[in-house]
Amino acid sequence: MKAKNNKYLLTPILHKDSYQLTDDIVIAIDKSFENNLRERNPQLGTVEAVPDNNFLNLKVGDVVACNHFTFYGDIGQDKAFTFRDHFEHEGKKYFPATEFQIFFKYNDKQPEVLSGYILCEYNIEVEEHFGVYFGEKESIMCTHGIYAGKEVLVLKNAMYLITLDKKEYYKVREDEVVWVDGRVVGDNLLVKLLPEKQHEIYTLKTNNQTAIALTALNNIMVGDVLQIYRNQGVETPQGYCIPEHSVIGIWQEHTQFVDL
Repeated sequence: MKAKNNKYLLTPILHKDSYQLTDDIVIAIDKSFENNLRERNPQLGTVEAVPDNNFLNLKVGDVVACNHFTFYGDIGQDKAFTFRDHFEHEGKKYFPATEFQIFFKYNDKQPEVLSGYILCEYNIEVEEHFGVYFGEKESIMCTHGIYAGKEVLVLKNAMYLITLDKKEYYKVREDEVVWVDGRVVGDNLLVKLLPEKQHEIYTLKTNNQTAIALTALNNIMVGDVLQIYRNQGVETPQGYCIPEHSVIGIWQEHTQFVDL
């Protein structure tokens, strides 16, 4: 079988339809009443054909973890599953998938990340003082990929959960990592947010924030006063880390605004 249009052909593995309770007991699970599509739709598939470019270097028979919209779409009438575009051959359904829908290999139940992705585990530690619990302390550790074994900070909503064989894997794109082991990475920079009253003379819109650059990046120098979008960055031990595209412009000599 030949794949066309630079897409892979996958057949779904219905790994969410059952649960291995013990070595001898398997529980069947009815997913038709599940409204969360990420919990409802399968995220494992078998590679049946590869395109000519085969950017991911996959081979026929590889088991891969993919986006939850690869095989099924939204919920249909009467809680029915709605299939994405596919064709049938000899009783099997084949689904085309782009390279961006496939995140990592899962042969022999062992994850192996593909180019452009990492996998993380997400630990939450609850602090306790004199028997009283205070908030949560988050720690994100990269387990697979170029930052394996290192603590990372990522952009908001970057972590995509895939649960396989009772274990949680958080898929993150490499370009969504902003901070690794005490240093900024990629097209990101550290800034110090200015207090509201202090930056009133700079404010263009109420949904903007003003900050001072702590690191340099392209046309931005250390000490520049920046106009940035709100709620775009990540707090780090060294400052507020934001992606370059969150910078609207630079204030020069406290009066002139230069749009980036």
